[in-house]
Amino acid sequence: MKKFFTLVVLALLTVGCAMEYDDTGLRDLINGLDVRISKLENDISALQSAVGDGKFVRKVEEYKDPETGRTTGITVTYTDGNVVHFNIVPTDPSEGPVFSVIRDGAGQLVWAVDGIAIKVDGEEVPVYQTPVFSIDEEGNLFVEINGKKTNLGPVVSSDDTGGATLQDGIFTDLAVTDEAVVLTLSDGSTVNIPFAEAFRLNIATTEFEYETMDPITIPYTVSAKTAGTEVNVSGYNPKAFKVEVDDANIVITPLKLTESAVLLAYADSKVGLTSFVNIVINSAIEEGPKNLGKNGTANCYIVSEAGEYKFPLVKGNTEESVGAVAKAALLWETWNNQEVVTANSVIASVDYSDDFITFSTPSTLKPGNALIAALDANDEVLWSWHIWIPATPVTDAVEQNYSVKPAMSRNLGALVDTPAALDQVATVESFGLLYEWGRKDPFPGLGVVNGAGAITVAGTEMTSQAGPMTVEEAIKNPTVYVTKNENSKDWLPEITDAVGKLWGETEKSIYDPCPVGYMLPERNKSCGFWDGNLVDRDYFAVDTDNCCYTLGTMIFPLAGYMDEGTEGQKKAGVRTLVWSGRWDSGTVNGYGMYGYTDDGTKFQRSGQVRSRGGSVRCVAESAE
Repeated sequence: MKKFFTLVVLALLTVGCAMEYDDTGLRDLINGLDVRISKLENDISALQSAVGDGKFVRKVEEYKDPETGRTTGITVTYTDGNVVHFNIVPTDPSEGPVFSVIRDGAGQLVWAVDGIAIKVDGEEVPVYQTPVFSIDEEGNLFVEINGKKTNLGPVVSSDDTGGATLQDGIFTDLAVTDEAVVLTLSDGSTVNIPFAEAFRLNIATTEFEYETMDPITIPYTVSAKTAGTEVNVSGYNPKAFKVEVDDANIVITPLKLTESAVLLAYADSKVGLTSFVNIVINSAIEEGPKNLGKNGTANCYIVSEAGEYKFPLVKGNTEESVGAVAKAALLWETWNNQEVVTANSVIASVDYSDDFITFSTPSTLKPGNALIAALDANDEVLWSWHIWIPATPVTDAVEQNYSVKPAMSRNLGALVDTPAALDQVATVESFGLLYEWGRKDPFPGLGVVNGAGAITVAGTEMTSQAGPMTVEEAIKNPTVYVTKNENSKDWLPEITDAVGKLWGETEKSIYDPCPVGYMLPERNKSCGFWDGNLVDRDYFAVDTDNCCYTLGTMIFPLAGYMDEGTEGQKKAGVRTLVWSGRWDSGTVNGYGMYGYTDDGTKFQRSGQVRSRGGSVRCVAESAE
C-alpha cells in the first residue's frame, strides 16, 4: 500500500520517508534511526564537553567526505591548535538522502540534498526561504518554494538498490555568526560554541600613494596571536620595492618612482590559521605631463612646482567637451604687479593632444597667473582656463564669521597671503584677480597699493566693451571686460532665472571660477561677513594705513575693484568688493561684501552690479 506524505522543513530539517511498507517495516526503520541518532548525539556531547573545558573555537569549516564529495560534518579548529571533525549527517548514502544547508560557489548558504544544492527553476534555494517537501503516490520527491514546485526524483527504500529512504537528521540548523557557531537540535535546544577573538591581521590603512622614495611605515597588529605567529609580505617585485617587517610595522621603501603594486601581507599562526590583507601602493608620479584634472575638473588649476601638466578639454567641473579643438593658446600671463612681464616666463609652452590641454612651466617656476584657451579652426575661443601659480602655499582658514566651510587664506589669484599683522602693508601680490559676477574668467587686479591702475600682462591686452553681451559671447571673449549698458548697468542682455545659475551658493556651477575642491562662498546671513555692518563687530578691524582688514582669523586686503564703467581698476587701499555666489534675484546685482573707508567707513553685505569687477575668496566644496 502506497501512502502520500507532505513534510514541511523549517530549517536544516531532513524529512521522513515514503515507500511501500507495513507497520513492521516502519518500526524497524525508526529503530535504525534511533541508533544513528544516538551516535550523533555522542558527537554533540563531545562538542559540549570541549566548550565546558574552556576551549574556544577559532574557525569552523564544512567537511566534505573525500570519497563521495558529500558534506557530512564540520571541522572545528580550537584555540589550542587542535583540529576536530564532527559528523552531523550519515556518511553512507545508503542510509538515506540528507537535507542540509551548504555554501554554494559564491559562499551563500543554500538548501541541499546529499550535499548537492537544490534548484527550483534553475535557481539555488537560499536558506531564508522555507521549502515544502512532498512525496507523491509514485514515490517522487518534490520541493516547493513560493508556489513553484520541482521534482527531485524517485525516493525508494534502503532495501532496494536503486535509492534510499528519507530520514530524520539530528540538526535543524547550523549558523555561523560573528560571535559563535550555533547548532540547533531537532528538539529545539541549541549548542552555542563561542568564538575566541578571531585570528586576524589588522591594518588600518591599506592604500598608499607616494612621490618620493622615502619609506612607507604601515603599523599592524595580530588578533589572537599565537606564540609562533609570523607576519610577512609577498607578491611584489624586489627591484621595485624593499620590504621589511618587524613586530609592529611593515616598512615598504620604493626603489623606483613610477611603480605601483598590490602587495599581499599575511599572518601565519603556524597552527593552521592564516589571515591575508592586500596593501595597495600607487605612485603619484605620472609618466608624461601631470594630470591636473585627475581628482576633478574646474575653470582654474593651481600649479606649485615646475614641470609639464595637462587637464581635460571639458567645460568647468562637467564632463561636457568644449568642442572641436584646432589649437591651444596662451592668452596672457602676469606677475601680479606693474613690472614689464617677459613672455613665456610663467607658462613656457601650450599645446593640446588626446582631449587634453598640455602646458609646461619654465624649469625655474615663476609665480604668477595665466589664461590658456582652446581655439577652433577659426581661432575663436571655445573655452579658457585660469592657471594660478602662487609664490607660497594656499592654505585654509576656518572662520565661522565668513563661512561654515573652510575658506582660502587669500583671494583667488593672489600670489601671497595678506600680511598677518595690521602693522605690515599689504602688497599688490596679495590682492588677487578680479571677476565680473557670473563670469568664469579673471581680469587683472590692482597694481598699486593705494590708488588706481591694473597689473601688467604679457600677451593679449585687456579691452572693454559696452554691454550687453551674452554668456556665449563672454566665453568667446575672455579678455573683454563688459561695462554697464546705458539702461541696466548689467553685462547681460536680460534678467532671467538662468542668470542666477551662472554662479551658485550650494552647488558648484559650470562657470564657478574657483579651483578643484573649492567653490564660491554662500551669502549666509548667520556669518557676520554677509550680514550687517562689520564695523560694529568685535571680530572686525580695519587698518587703512596698511590697506587691509581682519575678520577674526582671516586677513583681507583692501584690493580695490574694477569699475563697471570705463574707469578701470581703482580704489586700491580704500575700498573692496568680495563676491558671494548669490544673485540678487530679479535685479542686475550679485551679492557681495562691499567696504570702503574713503567716504565714511562701512563694510557690509550689498547688492552690487554684476558688471563691476570684484575679488573672490573661495571656500571648500565640503564643510569637512
